[in-house]
Amino acid sequence: MPKKAVSTNQWNKSCNEKDFEQIFSHYYAPLCAYASHFLNEKERCESTVQNVFMTLWEKRRKLKIENLKAYLYRSVNHQCLHLLEKEKSAKRYIKLHQEKAPYPSPEEGLMMGEMYNAYQQELEKLPDQTKQIYLLSRHKQLKYQEIAKQLKISIKTVEAHISKALKSFKIRFTEQGFGNEK
Repeated sequence: MPKKAVSTNQWNKSCNEKDFEQIFSHYYAPLCAYASHFLNEKERCESTVQNVFMTLWEKRRKLKIENLKAYLYRSVNHQCLHLLEKEKSAKRYIKLHQEKAPYPSPEEGLMMGEMYNAYQQELEKLPDQTKQIYLLSRHKQLKYQEIAKQLKISIKTVEAHISKALKSFKIRFTEQGFGNEK
């Protein structure tokens, strides 16, 4: 009977361990060779084929398999493609995070905090209308035309206030040593 399961390529739900061992012995090497078309490491091929057989054994009572050979090859194919897709996703994830700027060093973090404090202090010193126009432009991201319309002032006036705010920040940052270092 065990030979029949292997030679006829039929899956028997009542397959016992001895039958399963024969199926495993018969298909293991060819399936590993098939997996090597997708995966380039022997260990990965063997692991993939072993996982297919493990799943087959665990689900042996539930599976309805008409062609065991086709089922095994299809399962190995699916497992290999799934593994490659996971690796591809992992590589994209790693590449994406490597391209992002690294976390700031403690010194850079301290400097950024000092810059933010200087920015906040200078922002509070701005005249009310200049501050309001600057916040509408930079924080609410309104266009100059939208700000002019909202405040019922000319676009030139908006430009003048933005220029005044930026000049004030530049002076403050330069005084504090945050200027562009080349």
